[in-house]
Amino acid sequence: MSKQRTMSAQFYYALQNINLADNMELRKEIFFNATGIEKNQPTKRDFKKIGLSGAYVFSFSSMQNLLSVSRDFAKYCKAENITRANKITPSIALGFLEEKARAGASSRTLLAYKSALIKINQAITTTFDCKGFCRGQDNIKNFVIAKPETIQRRLTNEQITEVLNYKTKFSTAFNFQADFGLRINELKNISITDFSFSGGKFVKMTKQGVVNTSNSLFVHTGTKGGLPRFVRIPTEKIEQYKSFVLECKAKGIEKPFKNIDRHNYNRAIKNIAKNLGFGSSGSSHEFRKYYASMRFLRETTPEMTKQEKMKIALKIVRDLGHGRCRTDLVKTYIGNI
Repeated sequence: MSKQRTMSAQFYYALQNINLADNMELRKEIFFNATGIEKNQPTKRDFKKIGLSGAYVFSFSSMQNLLSVSRDFAKYCKAENITRANKITPSIALGFLEEKARAGASSRTLLAYKSALIKINQAITTTFDCKGFCRGQDNIKNFVIAKPETIQRRLTNEQITEVLNYKTKFSTAFNFQADFGLRINELKNISITDFSFSGGKFVKMTKQGVVNTSNSLFVHTGTKGGLPRFVRIPTEKIEQYKSFVLECKAKGIEKPFKNIDRHNYNRAIKNIAKNLGFGSSGSSHEFRKYYASMRFLRETTPEMTKQEKMKIALKIVRDLGHGRCRTDLVKTYIGNI
């Protein structure tokens, strides 16, 4: 008789069946089976149009978060003597959320746990052909959580500037992320062949529309939803990045940031912030907000109307890899206009 998988292993196995973050072939196969249409790079939006986006995971960071919650949930299930994923009841899942609430988890954290559990339930019902733990009236979908307060910037632009000037082994990566507004997984996958300097061309992108590829960075691996984009190289840093590419070529380095560990990276940011007297806060996402807000300051003037400023803000949000009309994210990255 084969040895039964641990609960954590069962969750991992189930989640891989809905993981489309880095498996474009599986994504294409599922999309074709659902629509009969052969699409080279089906996106989360394409799946949303056919009502299937909620059934899968499209970003690397989302999958990592799900795996983290699943390990935590597996420990709770074990303590409750539940050893099979298809035996988890609604009361077990509710108990897990209630325990987190009693431990003092914030509304935002509880919402994240709730969303993750719903996705885990989706995975195990699909994989193990069971009813799951979101059935009945008393289940986690009906678990009431207070609306979270809006989170303010952890670090100001002035403080981020000091972090960028702080000498550390991650200095180059910090500045690179701030110059291009990259997510950490996008940064890890950047290749020197992704740079384009002179001799660019105009191409049409799904989220950005028509863009000029001259003096830009092509961000295409590790993106959220699998959609590529071009990000302009800051004009004053074009020569600097030409030198950076030549230096990497001379050293035989194709992907200069591939070995970055995200946990050590974020820990370094927090330690630097603490050393500078800003408190133990901050993460790599602060560099994306810095990129957006500093670019907005460069590209707008006090004389512009609110509509003109919003148009620029929405373009910046698109260049961060988000959708065309995400006005909700303008406040997150840039603030009130």
